[in-house]
Amino acid sequence: SSYITGANLIAKREVFKKILFDRDIYPGDDVNFVDLAKKSGFGVGYSPNVVIYHRRRANLKGLVKQIFDYALVRPKKNFLNQFVETPLFFVPSAFLLYLALFPTLVLLHWFFYLPLVLYVVLLLGFSLIESIKAREFWAFFALPFFYAVIHLVYGAGFLIGIVRRFI
Repeated sequence: SSYITGANLIAKREVFKKILFDRDIYPGDDVNFVDLAKKSGFGVGYSPNVVIYHRRRANLKGLVKQIFDYALVRPKKNFLNQFVETPLFFVPSAFLLYLALFPTLVLLHWFFYLPLVLYVVLLLGFSLIESIKAREFWAFFALPFFYAVIHLVYGAGFLIGIVRRFI
């Protein structure tokens, strides 16, 4: 229940009386709402048996905007707590910075190729696993591209969010 979103959130009226959605951090307001509910002592649960239809983005541009917006608002609330509790959210930004410095780094030492090689191996490995789980062989060829786009866009949005937070 760490990352429950508002896609199909149900809450008692008393929760809404005590906790409000924070419009300043849209589209991350739902995750923030759930975190505040837990901190206020309300029980939070998740049922994998409840199924809803959730419309996905129709194209790459919509997906990029969605991911960028999610990352952009993440640093707005409890920035230092987030870093300590969930440092993995910082990885895409660190990787993006690494890629920006990559041409210079590899001139310094061959060792700086290793993070890129590791990333590609992980990208292909997870793409293979997901394409096998979905029984969609063609997905193995599409997923690396989408994973990379999501990671890089998230990293950029998060970095911009950090800069905006401290300016």
